[in-house]
Amino acid sequence: NLGSTNQAISETDATEAASGWYWKFNKKKGYKNDGSTTTPSFPTTNTNTETLNWGASADPCTLELGTGWRIPTVSEWTSVNNANLRAQAYAGPLKMHAAGFISTGSTTALTNRGSQFFYWSSTYSDVNNAKGLVIYTTQTYNQISNNDKDAGLSIRCIRD
Repeated sequence: NLGSTNQAISETDATEAASGWYWKFNKKKGYKNDGSTTTPSFPTTNTNTETLNWGASADPCTLELGTGWRIPTVSEWTSVNNANLRAQAYAGPLKMHAAGFISTGSTTALTNRGSQFFYWSSTYSDVNNAKGLVIYTTQTYNQISNNDKDAGLSIRCIRD
C-alpha cells in the first residue's frame, strides 16, 4: 500500500507499517493512523463534491513514486475482480491486505483494519462517491463499490 514501510506478513496484518497511508478521493494528502490517532488530523466535514476522475496532478502514486506510476482505473480493478481475487489477494504476487479505511463524519475512526480491504480507483461515480475495490476477509466475495469520497482508503499503485 502506498505509504507502507513494511510488506504485510498476512492478509489480516493490522500494523501501521503494513497498512500505509489513507487518502481522500482526488486529494494529494495522505493520512497515517497508528490504530488510534490519525496524523495529520482527519477532517470531519464532508466537502469533496468534485465530479472529476483523479487527475495526474493530484495522483499520489505519481507524486510519491514518480512518472509512470498511477492509481488504477475502475476498469483495471474490474479486470482483476474475479472469483479468484479473494483467494489470491494476499497469496498472489500483490500481497494485498486488509488495511481497512478511515470513516467520515464526526468520528473519523479507523474501521476494519485487519478484516477488510478498501482500495481507491481513479474513477469518480457521482458528486458524493467514487469507485473502489472492496474485499472482505470474513466473507467469500469482493466487489467494485461506491465509496464516500471523503473517506480515507488505501491506494495501490501501478506502473505503465
